[in-house]
Amino acid sequence: MRKTQIGGLLTLLAGLGMTPAHGARPTAPNLLLVERAGQPVYEAFTRDLETALTRRGLAGIRVLERGSGLRTDPEMVHRLDRSVLIVTVGPGSLAWLLARKPTAPVLAVYVTRDTFRRLTGSARAPVTAIYLNQPFGRFLDLAGILIPRLHAISAVLSENQQWRRRRIEQVAHAHGYAAHVIVTPPNPRDILSAFRFALPGTDALIELPDASVYNSLTLPEIFLRAFRYGVPVIGYAPEYVHDGALAGLYSTPGQFSRQALPIVLAATTRTLSRLPAPSYPRRFTVLLNRSIAGTMGIPLPGLSRILKALHQHPRPKPVEFGI
Repeated sequence: MRKTQIGGLLTLLAGLGMTPAHGARPTAPNLLLVERAGQPVYEAFTRDLETALTRRGLAGIRVLERGSGLRTDPEMVHRLDRSVLIVTVGPGSLAWLLARKPTAPVLAVYVTRDTFRRLTGSARAPVTAIYLNQPFGRFLDLAGILIPRLHAISAVLSENQQWRRRRIEQVAHAHGYAAHVIVTPPNPRDILSAFRFALPGTDALIELPDASVYNSLTLPEIFLRAFRYGVPVIGYAPEYVHDGALAGLYSTPGQFSRQALPIVLAATTRTLSRLPAPSYPRRFTVLLNRSIAGTMGIPLPGLSRILKALHQHPRPKPVEFGI
């Protein structure tokens, strides 16, 4: 556990509003971060953000661990409301914080667009987010760069995600592609059968963050079926590339922290007049599986060319939709 977390809630909050000792670096004023301990990705984000603040002469942020020790503190709401900004990492931390009805502004990271909208519908505080998910059009741009003569993409959704179907079709149409979207009941037999209908006649399968469809039980067979149909998979996590996807598109903890930093700095210097609108990640990483590409006969361009093309892609994106 990092030293900013040692001592539990009382130690972490005791210094709120106190002036640093003579000669010490100034502390970021009443800037709190709520995360769940033991999550390496979340901790990497916090570590990067703390490092960036230290480089700018601020001693860092006060880290609260979401857990049972925080739930019973009678002063919690008061202390949270004294913050100039509260950063939450992950959907659990955002839900935990909003249940305490804070009034201080909140920046949520590592939360999907859908989850953010669901959790913040009745929030008292001003809330913004850097979404965990990428805009769907960015995946289509990547597919178009990697796969020659791309004309149709496929996607499989569970029943509780079928609201995404229309949006996927809209974004694909805006990019000039057909979209073959199948909705399936959330049981392994029906899920695997759905890919028999989704894959034929398409040029790329776009994996969606839907645990009912993509999980440890189904993924090996999904990758095998996609390979047999000659349909490359583009996923949203690096581990899927290692498992058999052609490419992965995602943002790293460092990329999230760099996007969050200007908001945090504006709050700590009290120049943040209002929170920016929620946004998708501006910085992202592409991971390629050149072994799969070679086996499937797909000539991949260099990574620098891919990234340049993604950042400068001319296609219009009238419908913004993340996955």
